[in-house]
Amino acid sequence: YAVNKKISKAHCPERTVAGNPCFEYVKYLVLPRFNEFVVENEKNGGNKTFTSFEDIAADYESGELSREDLKKALIKALNIMLQVSTSLCE
Repeated sequence: YAVNKKISKAHCPERTVAGNPCFEYVKYLVLPRFNEFVVENEKNGGNKTFTSFEDIAADYESGELSREDLKKALIKALNIMLQVSTSLCE
């Protein structure tokens, strides 16, 4: 729940990658762990799987990837990472 709230409220300027904290999380936490970043969007034809930071950045800067979809995918990835960490500690 805390991740959802923090990321939902995180500063995430539209179409701007440089200095965008959500992109820092994707670049330094999500991609190294999963080797991919999956964005779910039923309106745009379903899931899109990215395997490079450059492709994510290009789609975001062009407007093809929305701030809302980026944040939803980031929340999902971070929660999966936290679930794995929590289960290892139990």
